Amino acid sequence: MDDLVSLNEFAKLLKKPVSTIRTWKRRGNLPPHIFRTIGSTIFVKTSLFEDWIK
Repeated sequence: MDDLVSLNEFAKLLKKPVSTIRTWKRRGNLPPHIFRTIGSTIFVKTSLFEDWIK
């Protein structure tokens, strides 16, 4: 699970505001399968994101 990062950490990696990541997620610009929700916290599986961008 070391490739699971919070939405805030993911936004920092992409150098974008969290609101932009949330908008991209809502609009379907990012694939839904890269996101995991645990409780009320959204995480991103970075390995799936990297596979998607390749």
